[in-house]
Amino acid sequence: MGGAANTPKIGVAITALSALALGLTPTSAAPAAQAPPPVLAGPSSTVAAPSPTGVARALAGPLADPALGGDPHVEVIDGLTGRVLLDRRGDVPAIPASTQKLLTAAAALLVLGPTDRLTTRVLASGPNLYLVGGGDPTLTTQPLVTGYPTAADLTALARATARTLQPGSQAGQIVGVADAYTGPDLAPGWSPYYLTEGEVARVRSLEVDEGRDAPGLLQVPRVSDPVLAAAQAFRTALTAAGAGAGAATVGTAPAGARLVASVESPPVSALVERMLNYRDADIAESLGRQIAVRSGYPPTFAGTAAALTKVARELGLPAGETISDASGLSRTDAVAPAALTTLLRQAAYGRFPQLRALPAALPAAGFTGTLALRFTNDAPAGLGHVRAKTGYLNGAVALAGYVTTASGRLLIFAALTPAPGRGAGEAALDRMAATLAGCGCR
Repeated sequence: MGGAANTPKIGVAITALSALALGLTPTSAAPAAQAPPPVLAGPSSTVAAPSPTGVARALAGPLADPALGGDPHVEVIDGLTGRVLLDRRGDVPAIPASTQKLLTAAAALLVLGPTDRLTTRVLASGPNLYLVGGGDPTLTTQPLVTGYPTAADLTALARATARTLQPGSQAGQIVGVADAYTGPDLAPGWSPYYLTEGEVARVRSLEVDEGRDAPGLLQVPRVSDPVLAAAQAFRTALTAAGAGAGAATVGTAPAGARLVASVESPPVSALVERMLNYRDADIAESLGRQIAVRSGYPPTFAGTAAALTKVARELGLPAGETISDASGLSRTDAVAPAALTTLLRQAAYGRFPQLRALPAALPAAGFTGTLALRFTNDAPAGLGHVRAKTGYLNGAVALAGYVTTASGRLLIFAALTPAPGRGAGEAALDRMAATLAGCGCR
């Protein structure tokens, strides 16, 4: 999981920065006299593109770095034309780690839409209350510390529920309902340590604080039963709101139960931004299930894989991938760099306007998300000029995104490597991307 979240003001600023960096035209603009100067110049379509010879020459040293494990899979293309400038086994699938979330992000924006939201409901039948999960991974007891985007507030939901009860009355049982997702709640290829190390919770359609033992903290163990934990947290919040309740349990809501209150997640575009900036596996897996359902597949890991594969073909990505989950935590996932560069080019220049939110959601080198503390020492030429998704599993380090060259040309790259060490591998990939930023490569 990632670090602390951005404030709303930072999130808005970075979105504007990415629009400038990728040359995306805003829907409206302030008068020229009021507009600040751009932080970064936009990419140019008039300067000559780098040549394959120039790119190969420039990257020969960085890609020979032993920190990359000796056999990296890399592709670099020209953003405007799609011409392949470097291909080192770019069509051969490799472990994508968290760069797998690029496909999940694209599918969420295409299938669900940027403005779609996930709803958590409270239903009543007799004296009992049913907390019905809709797959919202942001539902939290601490919205003030989750940062941007503003998460769904369990306490506010409890207060709204309490207002519907008769003064002095007590609710019956609080029943957590998580029947929106089915099948195994841990994916093939997931480490048994993911729960204890806090990487991801069991994938259920109801969870609070992403199933963490200690709300507000990131890398802490996840609870064994996130649905029961959510029901217990709701009971506690309901009691604090002045309404008594019976025991918390897990079950299903009866037919005819009436709606009492509800709360919504941030829009999908904001969920995608958080997922990509902070490698949030819980958001990724929940979005994967939603994509599966909306695509007509079962809400399982297998259904998610089928839905993501369908979107990959619709986007024109080369076939051959292996998909076991939506987050890239599985070591059985395999994606070719060429698939990632094709996806990223579709997002920046393709015929799918829903994907325009994807480039804006990527971390910016030296500024945001998982790249906030990178590029600052060994690769300063990339600061602000690289926007990319990071990825890491033991023995696999990845980076895929956009870079604006010194001459103003936008390049798209993807590198999946068997790097044996995380820190050294990430630094080597940063130097590769910074080399592209600092050269004309002709």
